Formats: sequence, C-alpha cells, structure tokens
Amino acid sequence: MFFEDISQTQVIWMLRNAVGWANWSNDGQSILPVWSSEEMAKDSAEPLFRGYTSEAVRLDSFVQNVLPELQTRNLWIGINLFRDMTGIDLSVTEMVQEINKNSPTA
Repeated sequence: MFFEDISQTQVIWMLRNAVGWANWSNDGQSILPVWSSEEMAKDSAEPLFRGYTSEAVRLDSFVQNVLPELQTRNLWIGINLFRDMTGIDLSVTEMVQEINKNSPTA
C-alpha cells in the first residue's frame, strides 16, 4: 500500500521541527519515519514528536537528496509507522528497490 500510494502521489510525508527531520532509535538503529499520507504523519506525530509538523517531500527529491544522506549516516527508513513507531523498517537499498519496483515507468 505504501509504495503504491507514493508512486501515485509522488509525495512522501515526513515530520519536521526547527532542528530538522524527526528520527527514531530502535534497538540502536536510527530510523527516519515516513508516511504515504499527511493524515498518517500527523496522527503518528503525537505523542512522541510533539511540536513537529508534517511536511510533503517530492518523491524525486527524497530519492535524490534524502536517501543518499541516509545511506551516508547509516539510517534506515520506517514506512507508515504507527504512533508507537512500530511498523516496517527498510534499509536505503531496500527502499530504492521497492520505489523502483513500484515506479510507473517500471
């Protein structure tokens, strides 16, 4: 569902505050949470990310700019995480493979 949604809208939703993007640590692994809709991002912001706002990021910008930075910093991506930050975590490589697999040009 996540990859089909972002393929259709060409947007990924993230949480941001004055310092930067929200991230989450799970068992020593840092994770950048992302969502396929603004509603899910807003809902998941409470209570862990109080003070963050949801922000749309174009899919092409996410792939070209955000993913290389995550790869450099060895961060994973958490997709459509719930309020307690449970869900599916992917490596940058897995994220790129799934985006490419679900691309309209694939």
